[in-house]
Amino acid sequence: MLIPLVAASAARGRRTPERYAAWLGAVRRLRDEWQRGDRPAPGRLGDYLAEMPEEQQREALGDLVGEHLKLAWQTGRGSTLDAYAAALRQAPAGAGLHEPPADLVEEEFLARHARPHGDAPGLEEYERRFPGRADVSRRLSARLLAGGRFVLLRRRGLGAFGEVWQAWDRRGERFVAVKRLRPEHARDGEVLARFENEAHRTANLDHPAIAGVMERGEDGAGAPFLVLRWAPGRTLAARIAEGRRDGAEEGGRGAPRDRLLASFVTLCRAIAHAHERGVMHGDLKPGNVM
Repeated sequence: MLIPLVAASAARGRRTPERYAAWLGAVRRLRDEWQRGDRPAPGRLGDYLAEMPEEQQREALGDLVGEHLKLAWQTGRGSTLDAYAAALRQAPAGAGLHEPPADLVEEEFLARHARPHGDAPGLEEYERRFPGRADVSRRLSARLLAGGRFVLLRRRGLGAFGEVWQAWDRRGERFVAVKRLRPEHARDGEVLARFENEAHRTANLDHPAIAGVMERGEDGAGAPFLVLRWAPGRTLAARIAEGRRDGAEEGGRGAPRDRLLASFVTLCRAIAHAHERGVMHGDLKPGNVM
């Protein structure tokens, strides 16, 4: 069990369901079919556009390709956008893949960092494949820290002043957590001082149940960031909810309760360690414990 500095889920934007019902339905259908074992080849993605308004097909195909890329690399069957462009050259809106938008190139870049099958490409490959595409370089460069060592994959936490990303450490070949200031606060002197104080205090903690600071650095704009041990798994809040369901089925006794109590004891010991060193968490709740 680890206690991340921030664990609140970041809200994701959603398209209006009424207008994009066929579009959203096509992406869900692809995902569901893949999970059932019916894994279509890239050339079949055009079939999902049949019931979609023509003006939506080009962008919808991009979404389908992005989803297919993610699923394929997760299962070791991934390829690049070049293969999709060749396979879909006869599909409606398929011509757009020959000069793919920057966000779709970014989707491929992130999909290729899936473990254990991804090949974790560097920025250099994309600069060779997409020469003169400043939009692609800007998007991918924004995902890189410390000269490309850390690749920001997904934003997993959002606080009042900071954000936490799951990142891939290319040198250590491992997932890490990167905490940094939100862009709108990166130049705020008071917030910067608080961030540095937190980094200093957290670095003095040494407990297996606390996600301590592994490294510190600055991004290309000079804003600080922290690299912490990645905390996988579910939150304690989810474990409690699961324990309640299991406990109800088992008459409120047995293993679920014992597992939760063991987790709670570990949590207490970790917090005691922090308190002994003059550090308070500030937002301790089941949703902020992994």
